[in-house]
Amino acid sequence: MADENITLRKKPTNTSLSESSLFETTAMSMPDISVQSDENVSKLHTEIENLRSQLLSAHQEIDNLLTENKQLKHDLDKSTKVIELYKKVNMGEAKCSTPSSKRKSKIY
Repeated sequence: MADENITLRKKPTNTSLSESSLFETTAMSMPDISVQSDENVSKLHTEIENLRSQLLSAHQEIDNLLTENKQLKHDLDKSTKVIELYKKVNMGEAKCSTPSSKRKSKIY
């Protein structure tokens, strides 16, 4: 009964592949980074700096546009208030003005 739960496994076999070459051939292994040339790394650093510069420029442009938008909204609100004031003044003058005579006087 005790022998039913025993699993027999094969003994590990020695392979001719060295340990480093075994890791290089596995699907999950990373490429050897030391193989990359310094030129590629320097190009990537230059590209990163260019992109960083463009990003800072874009942020500055966004800030400028936000400031301009805020100023334009302020100007629009101010102009709207002036227009409303002119409308009130104009309506007030129409109510307060003396009505004109609709009769035509005859000239002899």
